[in-house]
Formats: sequence, structure tokens, C-alpha cells
Amino acid sequence: MGRSSERARKHPVLQGLYGMPESPRVSSNGSRNARRFCQSRQIDAGVSSETTEYEPRFRQVGVDGVTAPDGIDVPRWVCDDPQRTVMSGIITIGRDLAKNVFQQHGADAPGRTVLRRKLWRGQVLEFLGGPPSCTVAMEACSGAHHWGREIGKLGHEVRLIPPAYVKRFVRRQKNDAAAAEAICEAAQRPNMRFAPVKSEETQGAAAVFRVRELLIRQCAQPINALRGHLTEFGEIVPQGPASMRRLITVIEADRQRSR
Repeated sequence: MGRSSERARKHPVLQGLYGMPESPRVSSNGSRNARRFCQSRQIDAGVSSETTEYEPRFRQVGVDGVTAPDGIDVPRWVCDDPQRTVMSGIITIGRDLAKNVFQQHGADAPGRTVLRRKLWRGQVLEFLGGPPSCTVAMEACSGAHHWGREIGKLGHEVRLIPPAYVKRFVRRQKNDAAAAEAICEAAQRPNMRFAPVKSEETQGAAAVFRVRELLIRQCAQPINALRGHLTEFGEIVPQGPASMRRLITVIEADRQRSR
């Protein structure tokens, strides 16, 4: 332990917090009041010299039997549960989407990092149901609209960002943690463009059009391949499925000549 740490532990205020006896050289009224204040904090929080377990709760200075010592400034509210304080300070959460493991990055109003956590797929909604309503940002990629609808039901504001806009905010090597941080930072930009969350009906209609386009491409592929093969034999046929009948006619005519 360094000298600064030793002096800090010998301070009359910190002696009450660490449970150390007061130095015999300290005898001022302010020091005694500071020690009594620290002891009252421990008793009020349920902390004794034999155990460190306590029940987290909020206490207000000057109301719940807590008095500030002479010459010492203390916050008006005292929270004994740091986890509750962190969750209540989150304003924006950036989520990196994946199949099984999701990276979360939380930031407060000034943009400081207050949360970094990995969650399994079944833990996401349970985790987001705990903190107060905030902004949850994700990349507009596969599965984003499903998560947007589910998270929106919990009372959060969902923002979907195109991946091209998120890439410029990645500060280091691309990984899940860096991507979640970049999403969180991009969502806090005032001029950022967001994509709307689609409903199930809208996504279903879009899926029908995509399947239809896929079938058209799959039908055109063998036709174009057959046109290319016939070109080697001097048979030129126009493009498109409408020329399929002409291709069949050319092939049948060649079969009759071969007989």
C-alpha cells in the first residue's frame, strides 16, 4: 500500500467506513462527528463489524436519521445499490445482433459508457424489461425488425440504423463489443437517419415478392445457358423466356435430322 493510500485510510472520515479505530492524535469535534456520521451510515444500511451484507435501498441525508458532519459536503441522496444506479442512468443501449449471443453497450445522457454485457438469446427481453424506458438502437439487418417489435412492446424507443452509417463510428478492430459501442454512439447523433420498424404484414408481403423474383431468376438461368450452348452451333435465339418455344423447335428439328 502506498503512502497516499495509508494517509487516506487514516483519515477520520474513512476510518468509519473501513471500520478502523480512530487514531489517538485525533480529538477534534469535527473528527468525532465525522466518525459518528460514518457509523450511522453503516448502521442504517445494515452493515456491522461482523458482516458486510446489506439490503440495498435509498436514503436521504438529513431525513432518515443521517446527519452530515461539520465541514463535509455529502450528496443529498445516498444509494446503497450500485447496480440499480447504473441501470437507472442508461439513456441509450446499442445492441449488436447475432444468432445466439448479443453484445449490449449502454451510455448515459453525456455519452459516457455505463454498461457492457453479453446476453444469450433467451436473456435479452428479460434484461430489457428491467431498466426504465430508454432508446434501444440496432443495425437494420437480418432479425432487426423482429427484435424491434418485441422490444417496442416493453416501452422502449427502437431505432434501426443502416449498417453503412454505423461503420464510420467503429474506432478499432471490428468485433461485437466495438460494433455495439458504434451503434450506441451513432444513435445519439442528432442528424442520424433511422429506418422504421416494419410490421409482420409488411415483411410478409416483401417476402412474397422476393420469392417470386427468385423463381424468375431460376427460370431464366437454364434458358440463358441453353442459348449459349446453341450459339456454338450457329443457332441464335433472342433473350427472355418468350424465346423458349423457339429453342425447343430448334432442338426438335436437329433431332429429326440426326435420325
